[in-house]
Amino acid sequence: MRGSSLASHVRSVIVLVSLFPCVRAADGAVFHLRDGNHVTGAYVGETKENLIFIDTDGKRHTVALDDVLGVDWEDGDDRALRARAEKERAKWLEERQREATRTMEGLASKEAEVADAALAKLSGYRKNELLPALIQGVRSPAGPVREFALRELTGVEDPSAAVPIALGALVADDREFALRAHDAAVAKEPELARRVYETIAVRSSTKLEYRTKALERLGAIADRRSIPLLLEQIHYMQSDIRLTMLRSKGFKEVTVNLGSLQQAANQVQIELPQAELISVNTSAVVPIAKLQVLEGRMFATLAEISRQDFGSDLAAWRDWWAQESKQEARPAPGNSRGATSAPPSG
Repeated sequence: MRGSSLASHVRSVIVLVSLFPCVRAADGAVFHLRDGNHVTGAYVGETKENLIFIDTDGKRHTVALDDVLGVDWEDGDDRALRARAEKERAKWLEERQREATRTMEGLASKEAEVADAALAKLSGYRKNELLPALIQGVRSPAGPVREFALRELTGVEDPSAAVPIALGALVADDREFALRAHDAAVAKEPELARRVYETIAVRSSTKLEYRTKALERLGAIADRRSIPLLLEQIHYMQSDIRLTMLRSKGFKEVTVNLGSLQQAANQVQIELPQAELISVNTSAVVPIAKLQVLEGRMFATLAEISRQDFGSDLAAWRDWWAQESKQEARPAPGNSRGATSAPPSG
């Protein structure tokens, strides 16, 4: 599998925001305010302090929650109001996400007390408003920011939150945090966590450090469904190591003896091409030494998952897996076609 970068995975995870709907999607409402006004319109959003809604003309109102006496929700047929409300909700969500992301971006360089105050403010955002910031924050070099993001992402009900958590586990330089993030990702959705690690492990343009960590995580999960992918990738890895091509580095003049006597008359100057070996079959030039490190880590992951040890003998691994696959494909006793698991009567 070939691809772009770890960052592209992180960016793609932002589609998760669509999984979190607005709190209230009623077509309309009447807002009863402390000043005696009764405004007909539609809900847009809210903060800890304010309620945001639009009137029937589409004008946005921001009112302190203490000044709202009550709300009568209505499911009407005003299509124009519904369309305006949906547009304003989307706009409001985008505004809140940008605001939260800007706040999160600036926290790494802040003093501890300032950062704590900002994180306390962010805790007042809804999960759908925070999600892009959390995806970024779980990869932050600042410990408090990482911890906040991990805690909030762990609290997200949707299992897709396992994706940014797993990515955070790979990029963290704090091993203790990385292990906790890994455990949180697997607890939330082990299948998604495994797929994230598999994707990163075989992505040739990703940093060796991240690929190695992903392989370690796959070994910890120990899901046998990763074995075919690892066997295939080792094959490609070995091809990358063996299949090399010559890249010209110009010509070098050397002296060659034409006779057996070491005499000047028997020596001539000729030009020979110079070349260096570079690896192929990768989207970026990867030193062979690094490929060999990855190959060794892949064999180690195979051993951790399978509890077998055939060393670096790929043929032996393939033969073993072929036999294992045949056994796993066989129906269990008593479950063959036409058989019944119920005991005989009598």
